[in-house]
Amino acid sequence: MTADDFNNLQASLGISRAELCRRLGLAPNTGTAYALGRKDIPLTVALACAAIALNIQPYGEPT
Repeated sequence: MTADDFNNLQASLGISRAELCRRLGLAPNTGTAYALGRKDIPLTVALACAAIALNIQPYGEPT
């Protein structure tokens, strides 16, 4: 996942970066680093982003 992908997800959801970070369980500074390409986005975060994009609930939570 690239910084552009991360930013496009935020835009497509119509939410702030802070809200995306909250949904991902990230510190806002980490989300900013991902969005600006200063830090590589780990596979776990990329997978969580894909789940959010597909509206998949966390494992074990009612749908």
